[in-house]
Amino acid sequence: MSAEKMKLENHIDKDALKTKNIDKQIFQIDLELSQTADPDERKKLEALRAIYVKRFRENKRRQFMKRLLLAPLIFLALIALYLFLSFNRDTADSQKSWAQSGSTVSEAVSSNSSSSAASASSKAQASDRLPAELIGTWTTGDYGGVILTISKDGIITKTQDNYVMSEEIIRYEELAPNVYRFYPASGSELASSLIFSGIGGTGTAGHPLRYATGIYINGDTVYPQLWSTIEEDFTYTVKTDIKMTRGQKKTASSYVDTTDLEKEQVQYWVLSVFASQNRLSNAQKNDYFVNVKLYNDQLVYASVRKKSAADERIALYRVNADGYLEQGTLEATDWAVVSTTYSE
Repeated sequence: MSAEKMKLENHIDKDALKTKNIDKQIFQIDLELSQTADPDERKKLEALRAIYVKRFRENKRRQFMKRLLLAPLIFLALIALYLFLSFNRDTADSQKSWAQSGSTVSEAVSSNSSSSAASASSKAQASDRLPAELIGTWTTGDYGGVILTISKDGIITKTQDNYVMSEEIIRYEELAPNVYRFYPASGSELASSLIFSGIGGTGTAGHPLRYATGIYINGDTVYPQLWSTIEEDFTYTVKTDIKMTRGQKKTASSYVDTTDLEKEQVQYWVLSVFASQNRLSNAQKNDYFVNVKLYNDQLVYASVRKKSAADERIALYRVNADGYLEQGTLEATDWAVVSTTYSE
């Protein structure tokens, strides 16, 4: 490898490490924002987050430009590799012509190798999806009641105190039977939806503290996992302090029968959840209204609209048959539970 190429790759690695550290800072700020109600403190955190986001984008752009410079070198290396393999293949073909029986054996081995390669490829594709046994809705009474909705397309949606967040998981790793580590699309080692309390610590000089997240499943119970280390590799010790069960259960505080709500109650509930999701003040809530309608499936649907643009739907909700509030796409093609307890 040329000195110029090695130097360029070292710069790329440094930028990648810097980008990763900035991403961790953004995650920490997002975590503090989700737990901070003070308006002045939120403004400070949001301003700080904007600075880190700008740095993150600049680093990404710099990495991209450097990789563009590296691409021609990689292309030349691939051409050289192709010519080398072609030469070897032509030589092997010439040798096969001297013995028909040897050719037959070689073809059989080649066929078995192709089958093994196809099987390995299929397994690799399967590992890109979330485990089927995790798909569904999981709830816990701890932390004020939390709902995790895990979809087959790799989206995890977490609802906690009417605050909703979603993130995409692009792949997982099975560490042991029923123990999985998740890798988010954001590139972070952490799946934020599986964090249930504050995290802290920076490690030591030259050994930053790293985190990873995942899930341990046992029947109809899952245990979100948070691992940390200052070493190169993680020690994946399974913890069972956070327990979530399959399905959706109402808490004792649900004194309002959400399966039999008045129109005004639906409006109050939907607007409360919408305001929490979008962090609206009471004054800002007054700019919106909720349109409620009963459809042929006997479910109550509610659309949030702005008073200044009453014909435009901004968000869509419905109360399902179990009395839980679900949020869907504006096309009403997909639904996820966002609240199990009535609130105004």
